[in-house]
Amino acid sequence: MTNPLSTIEVLRAEAKSIHGDHVLDGVQDEDLTLALNTLESTALCLSGGGIRSATFGLGIIQALAARPRPCKDFRLPPPDKALLGQFNYLSTVSGGGYIGSWLSAWLSRQPYAEVLPQLNTRGHEVSAVEPTAIGDLRRDSNYLTPKVGLVSADTWAAAAMILRNLLLNWVLLIPLFLLSLVVVKLAAVGVAWLSHPFGDQKYGLALVILAVISLALVLIGLRFTLRAMRLSGTASPTQGQFLKGNLLPMFLGGVAWTGALDTTIGYQLLIVTPLADLLVFGGILGFVVYGAAQLITLLTTGELFTALLDLKRWARLKHRTTWGWLVAGIAYGAFLGFGAHVIGSGGDPAVRLLLLLLFAPPWLLVSQLMAETCYVALTSNTPRSDEQREWFARSAGWYLATCIAWIAGVALALLGSWTAGQVELGTQALFDWLVAGGGATAMVGWLTGGSGRTSAQPSNQAPNRSPVAIAYNVAASLSAPLFFALLLVLGSAVIDLVVLRDSLFAYLISYGNYLILPDSAGSVLFQSGMVEAQERSMVVPLLVIAGVILGIIAFFASKYININRFSLHGLYRNRLVRAFLGASHIGRKPDRFTGFDMDDNPTMQSLWPAKREDRTGDNWRPFHVLNTTLNVISTRNLAWQQRKGMSFTITPLHSGAASLCPLLDQPGGTLVAYRGAFRPSSKYGGSSHSGRRFRLWPFARQPKCPPRPEDDPTNPGISLGTAMAISGAAVDPNAGYHSSPTVSLLLTLLNMRLGWWLGNPAPVGEKSWYRNGPPTAAAPLVKDAFGLTTDDQPYVALSDGGHFEDLGLYEMVRRRCRYIVVSDAGEDPTFTYSDLGMAVRKIGIDFGIPIRFHELQKMQPRPAPGVTLTDVPYHAMGVIDYAMADGPAAKPGIILYVKASFHNCDEGAGVKAYANAHPTFPHESTTDQWFSESQFESYRSLGFQIMDSILAEAQGCATDLATLKQILDRLAEPALKEECEECDPPVLQGA
Repeated sequence: MTNPLSTIEVLRAEAKSIHGDHVLDGVQDEDLTLALNTLESTALCLSGGGIRSATFGLGIIQALAARPRPCKDFRLPPPDKALLGQFNYLSTVSGGGYIGSWLSAWLSRQPYAEVLPQLNTRGHEVSAVEPTAIGDLRRDSNYLTPKVGLVSADTWAAAAMILRNLLLNWVLLIPLFLLSLVVVKLAAVGVAWLSHPFGDQKYGLALVILAVISLALVLIGLRFTLRAMRLSGTASPTQGQFLKGNLLPMFLGGVAWTGALDTTIGYQLLIVTPLADLLVFGGILGFVVYGAAQLITLLTTGELFTALLDLKRWARLKHRTTWGWLVAGIAYGAFLGFGAHVIGSGGDPAVRLLLLLLFAPPWLLVSQLMAETCYVALTSNTPRSDEQREWFARSAGWYLATCIAWIAGVALALLGSWTAGQVELGTQALFDWLVAGGGATAMVGWLTGGSGRTSAQPSNQAPNRSPVAIAYNVAASLSAPLFFALLLVLGSAVIDLVVLRDSLFAYLISYGNYLILPDSAGSVLFQSGMVEAQERSMVVPLLVIAGVILGIIAFFASKYININRFSLHGLYRNRLVRAFLGASHIGRKPDRFTGFDMDDNPTMQSLWPAKREDRTGDNWRPFHVLNTTLNVISTRNLAWQQRKGMSFTITPLHSGAASLCPLLDQPGGTLVAYRGAFRPSSKYGGSSHSGRRFRLWPFARQPKCPPRPEDDPTNPGISLGTAMAISGAAVDPNAGYHSSPTVSLLLTLLNMRLGWWLGNPAPVGEKSWYRNGPPTAAAPLVKDAFGLTTDDQPYVALSDGGHFEDLGLYEMVRRRCRYIVVSDAGEDPTFTYSDLGMAVRKIGIDFGIPIRFHELQKMQPRPAPGVTLTDVPYHAMGVIDYAMADGPAAKPGIILYVKASFHNCDEGAGVKAYANAHPTFPHESTTDQWFSESQFESYRSLGFQIMDSILAEAQGCATDLATLKQILDRLAEPALKEECEECDPPVLQGA
């Protein structure tokens, strides 16, 4: 077993690889952050924002490559002087990762000294064209479908791939979905059938057997509760133990109790016994059951014998917890008797059966909930009452969730059965309307769920949203559950029509020979009548056979349909690779039919050569950090309920997350730190071995076990294209901070998944971290659909880095970079600074490092038509107060924050012309990933002009400002002065 690398080990390895092998010699782990600060690392951060951010970032890169230079001197600086080559880190997110990966791939294929002049110049020949690496970017700005139009092969190829992948996912999802409905129908049939295989019911054998079964199951659940009440801390039962030891037997006891009520004698007893007598009898029975549970618990734990030998313990019988438990039993039995009267004594037999199916099984759980409520009220002043109240509150939550799930599931399934009955009677209109409604809600959910205007946060957390955004959010929130409900109804109807060839109601009422009264509610629900006894006997075999067939289909589909390759990710990644990584691939040999070349996609490890001379000087390369999000929608860390994700980085050396592997001060104690878990990128996520041997014939020769990941020559590690596409997987059911449980299910059903499942780098993923995806697809798809992704399973769900932090700043502060340039081209037309605020907030919370910006309020959004903004900056300077976390010896960091802005002032004529024709420029919707030539050039030019003007203003005609650090120090002087005045106010005379 190989242990993952810790965050400290990874940061050391990066610093030594970038700055030299001996830079951290003698530095202890507790002094590492301060030592990193003294290295004065520099970083270029390119934000998310799709093709908009990528194109704006291209202009930023070109401006950095063209500076520094003296006034009115248009000659480009040599490679050893250009500001671009002075960055140690390149941190990218989402769309910024497109252009950052383009640069990294280009530098891995050509030396920096050759790349630099191509960034801003072209040949001297007449009609010379742009260098291929840039010209191909411009040509493929419609990277998803380079040739647009309905007659374009690119358009139809993309449509065919989307449809194919959707159908393949449905081959898995629909059988699983229908199988769940078959289980519900079998449960409903079981409840109706339960009381009838015990012979002649007039002797009461069925009633006695079912009552005894129900009693035994209830006692098992109560014993678990009594034992759990005596335990606390790490000795207390886990949630899984509660589900198995309490909730499951209690619910099954409710099913058996339902069968008892459905017996002939049970029904006769209910209709002749007054409610008052039922309450009294139920209270007495509850007292006996709860007393028996107490006695069984004492007996099985050995406490009974101890009590018999110590007479002083008999005084505990007077204790409030003892008699409070027995009084709770009385409440339990009385409420159970009340439910039996309300549910089981109706006059319409068909309606009575329906009520029993819907409400009788969960009624026993509700009765237990009422008993627990009574108990906590009576024992509120006893020791450990607070702890017990919290325990009962958690159990009550599970009871309520189970009750609601049962009632909703059975109700929708029975509604589908009723719809099937209507079809059998010749009423087709209802079924048609349901199909149309399902299609409409799916379309609305598809349009709104994947839209950038739809937020996952409640309206009270985003009070400044526009009416359009609110409408999108409401539509997405309502369409998803409505679509799922309609799908349940339609699926249930299809099972009845195809498998049973009749409504399930016809089978249910035939078990008890129910009389359907004319002009009653039952006559409306059971219009199709009952089936013959011979047909009735086939319902269970038919449902079981259907379930087996669906299970087999789901099993093989789960095994052979790759969850990663048959999502939208494959389509998205291949086209990103062709457009951005293929642009710099000299000697590219694309397939003559498809236009793709698989060699366009280099591995992450190839971006960072082992020899230092191959990545410095004329061969300079930045250390590329691609930021993604590890989704933890189902996290147990309550502090992350809003985040729903953690930072996950992929670099040429390592891949992993610093927030994995929590360290506690003692077992079950307090969290003190995160160790982090990282694996070598040279092996992470690259193996195609499933790790399982599938035996078709017992005597067949078995293949050799796959080699260890360290020794597997076929494992190239994760590729740059895969990492880039994961970092830009904006549309995904699990989207970190932007996750919405109501939308996740719909996006999964419609296969709108750009994310990627990879092995967990933590110890729990010891046998999975080197694989390129899960061996089966069923479990990950279910987790995607219901938002069950977490960080403690062998495989984790990765998506867009912007789902955690969209600027790439967070990880650079972790590395204590002192000079950081941030390009923010996110969609923020009103300048709310949501991405910047999120980054600063999380850095402050996680690292204890405050960041303050100087004159951020002076930056302004685009003015109204005809208005010009003069003397308004395109940037703001920030100061990172490392001393707050690392001590007074730590030097402050400097951030040059550049935001995509249009002032209608100093921009070029081409940019102004495009802006006049497009009122939302430069914050057009991120969903627009099809850029025209004018659109591409306008964003590129804007990025270049903004960055070049900032650098020119800082440098002026000075010749001593020749380095990136000197220029940033000059720009930060007002901010640092303001910081100094705030920290050390002048002392008043005489004070």
